[in-house]
Amino acid sequence: MKPDARCTPTAVFPTIRDADATNINTNTTAHIRALAARVSAATLRDDVAALTGFRTRYYRSRTGREAAVWLRRRLLLAAGLADGGSGGDGSVTVELFEHGWLQPSVIARVAGRTNVTVILAAHIDSVNFFLPSLLRAPGANDDAAGIAALISAFALLTRPPLPPPLQNTLEFHFYAAEEAGFRGSAAVLAEYNAARRNVHSHLQFDAIGIPDAIPAVAVAAEYLPVRTARGYGEYITALAGRYLDVPVVNTACGYACSDHASALRFGYAGALVTGRRLDGGGGGEDLSHTGGDVPALLDFEHVARFARLAVAYGYEMGHADLSSGMPAGNGEGGRGYVCDAGYPDGWMGGVRRFAAARATDPLGFALWIAVLIVLILLARPWEEVMPVVKLFVGRARRGVMGRMRRMNR
Repeated sequence: MKPDARCTPTAVFPTIRDADATNINTNTTAHIRALAARVSAATLRDDVAALTGFRTRYYRSRTGREAAVWLRRRLLLAAGLADGGSGGDGSVTVELFEHGWLQPSVIARVAGRTNVTVILAAHIDSVNFFLPSLLRAPGANDDAAGIAALISAFALLTRPPLPPPLQNTLEFHFYAAEEAGFRGSAAVLAEYNAARRNVHSHLQFDAIGIPDAIPAVAVAAEYLPVRTARGYGEYITALAGRYLDVPVVNTACGYACSDHASALRFGYAGALVTGRRLDGGGGGEDLSHTGGDVPALLDFEHVARFARLAVAYGYEMGHADLSSGMPAGNGEGGRGYVCDAGYPDGWMGGVRRFAAARATDPLGFALWIAVLIVLILLARPWEEVMPVVKLFVGRARRGVMGRMRRMNR
């Protein structure tokens, strides 16, 4: 079946306003710079410390749920809201999005005049690929740093001195179960898709805390149409040129590397910003998916750059005219149709590097099987052990092959 052409992301990104331009009697550039200057590396460090203080944020764990609940409370505090989850006029809300596993996603919303929605996102969960349910997974770079940056941006865009009322709706998404194959973002965006929500774009902040030798903001906008990818990259480059002290470099994952893949699946313009090039170029040590991904590895000034980028992006996109390039049904009626193109070829099936993320649970299970086999070998004669070994190997092989077939669909 040929994909619906309407589901190809065609978002058009606005031109950054001139420094002397005004918006609702506010000097936009000066106001954004003033907001961005309030980003605190100490606050970022504290938030990362709190998140990595959970033994693991694995999506099926009790502490993974506790981390999400903590995050909701932290966002409420950041916005000066009571624990009811919304401001007095309901324009700012922070809610849990429950799933079929323990860890919920968290969605913080700043309502605009229209339902055209701009999403900034990070993921809550962490994982230790060796034994996900048991071993420590602090997940400092992946992705406590991204969460901390977006907490700061959310706070600055919702606390006095407030920016003018938004034209567009801003949402800050913190997804569960990214490490298990984008399950949280897929569930959230599937609901948006079914409701025909008009999402302009989705910018993912993931692994932002470890820079290359020459610091930069790395942007991955692959699998978007050329024009859309170019516009996205140029827009972020323009923001960085105005509000940051580092350049922007283009990079590529080559596989499904974060939750923006779910945005692409449902026809939304999704891209990733990350702390260093993903296609070579070196940089600091990266111990993602191990117990060694700790705060000591992070460059918090680099994390602060991404927090300032999120402030500028949220402010500019919140006030921009985003009607150009939006699909039919723009406005209160949503986009008027649903999309599910699946994940792009090579993201879920063809590129085997991603198999590790999809096999998070089977990997730990296989290690337990290996330990059990060793114990049996030590305890019983070989002729008694061999049938048991064959049984376990056969079942493990069938399980792996079944998962690989599902990945290739």
